[in-house]
Amino acid sequence: MDCRWQWRAAVLSLGFPHRDCPLRIKIAPRLTVKPDPMASDPFPWTSNIPQDLSAAEAPEATRDLVLRIAARHFAEHDFRGTSLRAIQREAGVNPATVHYHFGSKEQLYQEVIGQFLGPVQAERMRRLQTVPDNLTGPERLRLLLHHYIAPHLEIATTPRGYDYALILAYVQVSARDAATEMFDTAVGPVRRQYIAALAPLLPGLSRRRIDYLLGMAVAHMAMVPVWLGRKSADPQVMTAAIGDTVAFAAAGFEALGRSWQSLPEDKA
Repeated sequence: MDCRWQWRAAVLSLGFPHRDCPLRIKIAPRLTVKPDPMASDPFPWTSNIPQDLSAAEAPEATRDLVLRIAARHFAEHDFRGTSLRAIQREAGVNPATVHYHFGSKEQLYQEVIGQFLGPVQAERMRRLQTVPDNLTGPERLRLLLHHYIAPHLEIATTPRGYDYALILAYVQVSARDAATEMFDTAVGPVRRQYIAALAPLLPGLSRRRIDYLLGMAVAHMAMVPVWLGRKSADPQVMTAAIGDTVAFAAAGFEALGRSWQSLPEDKA
């Protein structure tokens, strides 16, 4: 069985919600930004991430070839389970070549996630700057969550972006290691900007609590491409999944935000 499809069984075994066990709670209204059905590319900004091209269209330099193969290996085997020798063997290069371009396994991993995370973070910041000043309350909360969640899921509609999405899914369900630290460092600056934007909507919560809630939303977001599998490539399916994820996250913020407002540590 393909390693990617084993993920679904593994995730469900951890107790994540499943359609056969509906939760009896009031979910916040779905915020859906529909792609233009007439557009050839419903998420045009994703052209900023690496694409799969034929050899005739773009003969690969050794460095790009190693990055492409490494992304697939990290997606299928996690950071710890990935072998540099296996990547070298598939790329047809020797250890000295990989060391020359990347130095170490950690640096190779950083290069792989950086080619996707960089555009995602830029798109998150672009969207953050478009949030209307006069939008308030639950609508502002949902729009902020949408602008943070959607870019990650939109790139999962592309073949190489899907590999990146699986890499993040591994990070969410693995014990903290070097990969976790690398992700935390990379996402930190933009994440703090969103926490600052969310803070006025949750005046009873410290930024530490908001960060915790946003982390829960990210964990759910990371698993969506796993649950969808090959359907991730369908923009309409992914758009609906983004709406569901935002509604789920917003409901959590609103419910847990109320229940935590009386905690002493959140008054600081």
